[in-house]
Amino acid sequence: MEAIAVGQITISTEVAKQWIHDYTAPEKLASKKPYAYPGYDTLDTGSGNSELNDGDLLAPILLNAPPSVSAFSDFRP
Repeated sequence: MEAIAVGQITISTEVAKQWIHDYTAPEKLASKKPYAYPGYDTLDTGSGNSELNDGDLLAPILLNAPPSVSAFSDFRP
């Protein structure tokens, strides 16, 4: 059995494939509570550019780790 290990977690490649299938399923994309794909995953955030933009500020929110108000202010010029 092939497996994928990330940190202390190891799962089979079949489980990983199923998770990807579920994450990108058309019915999930059309639901009222879709995942970040494709909205954020396909967002053009200026690849290759080292400057933060408003799209970069969405990542923590989509990961359920929103920044504090002071952290948000620190990112703004």
